[in-house]
Amino acid sequence: MFKRILVPTDGSEITEQDLMDVGDVNQSLARYYDQRVSEVARTKQVRERQIRDWFDQKLITSGGIRNMVIQERETSPGGLDDEVIRALQSDLVRAEKRGGATWYELTHDRLVEPILASNKKWFELNLSPLQRQAILWEDQGRSDNWLLRDQAYAQVLPWVEEHQDEMTDSELEFLEASREQEIRLKYRDNRDRDQSRLLRLISTAAIGLFIVMALVFVTMTIRGSLAAIYVILLTTGSLILGYVLGRYRSR
Repeated sequence: MFKRILVPTDGSEITEQDLMDVGDVNQSLARYYDQRVSEVARTKQVRERQIRDWFDQKLITSGGIRNMVIQERETSPGGLDDEVIRALQSDLVRAEKRGGATWYELTHDRLVEPILASNKKWFELNLSPLQRQAILWEDQGRSDNWLLRDQAYAQVLPWVEEHQDEMTDSELEFLEASREQEIRLKYRDNRDRDQSRLLRLISTAAIGLFIVMALVFVTMTIRGSLAAIYVILLTTGSLILGYVLGRYRSR
């Protein structure tokens, strides 16, 4: 692979101009990786994102170190079909026999940084807002703080309807977690609004009752009928309380 990048196609010696044409080695390796992944995705009819995920999540650890993934006979290793992996061998991936099993790893540590940089750029350009947010959600230990809510949640739903078959298991779980959070928040908001309405009704009723009590008290005191005061107050209070509770239960 390094020869393909650095050695002139005419077989002559490497000149200063050749080195200038190659430029930064990391950038050159990243471009080579881009070309190979795109080529394999096209010829093997697999999504380019699936290949990049395999490199990003299986062959490179979270600490940026080369990792090994075992070849599994019943299922594709790390979520990528073995036929696709074989197409990536010799330059990007190598196979190694250990204890009767086949393990895959990057051909060189020098590839780690260019691959991570290439994938980061590709994901930013090609993934939807939901997919990028799902990655952050995973990186942050699936914290609810990174779930979609309100308008952000509503805006991704049209995209989901058209691309649901392209979503990973993690993205589907992220979407479901966001949906469940939306339900909880709407229930809480409705409950808070109902409680607020009830408090306003009770406050209004209490003020009304106070005014009625004051008027009745003054009137009946003048007439000297205390018994009538008690009856009227009890009746008025019962009617107002019944009205408030009836309005609250009807919602």
